[in-house]
Amino acid sequence: KSKGEEDDDFQILEYQAQKGNAAAMYKVGLFYYFGLRGLRRDHSKALSWFLKAVEKGEPRSMELLGEIYARGAGVERNYTKAFEWLTLASKHHLYSAYNGIGYLYVKGYGVDSKNYTKAKEYFEKAADNEEVGGHYNLGVMYLKGIGVKRDVKLACKFFIVAANHGQPKAFYQLAKIFHLGVGFKKNVPLVS
Repeated sequence: KSKGEEDDDFQILEYQAQKGNAAAMYKVGLFYYFGLRGLRRDHSKALSWFLKAVEKGEPRSMELLGEIYARGAGVERNYTKAFEWLTLASKHHLYSAYNGIGYLYVKGYGVDSKNYTKAKEYFEKAADNEEVGGHYNLGVMYLKGIGVKRDVKLACKFFIVAANHGQPKAFYQLAKIFHLGVGFKKNVPLVS
């Protein structure tokens, strides 16, 4: 047993999960997926708990199953399954699933082909529901002109919202824009 498995709180949670509590199954899956509280990361155990939680009606597990299949975490990478799980999660209004679906459309993974219009729609749904990743990905689309007319100022607006919600990649993009003077007058002191 790892240190985390001997944790009293984890043992209680795992006991509840073994007795059929769907929310506990989801949480045990999170513990294994992220390696929380000293628990050794184990993606195959996380997958097993998330699948059990879904069988018991816990929709939050669907989103993580989508992520697991998209990343190939403990399973063979399968974008089609990732898309299916994320679509199911989005039907339960799990807004970060919208962001995941948008990403799959941008890359053309698990879908018929790249579709920037659909990607933008899903990123907008995510952003409209305060999902930070949606703001960040819209910023990337506008910064690079992916499926939209390039608009650095609009990209910055999306990056600022994402940064204000703690998205580290948004801080990086903003720093890069101001440091290099992309679309703005170069302003190195502002970056410092």
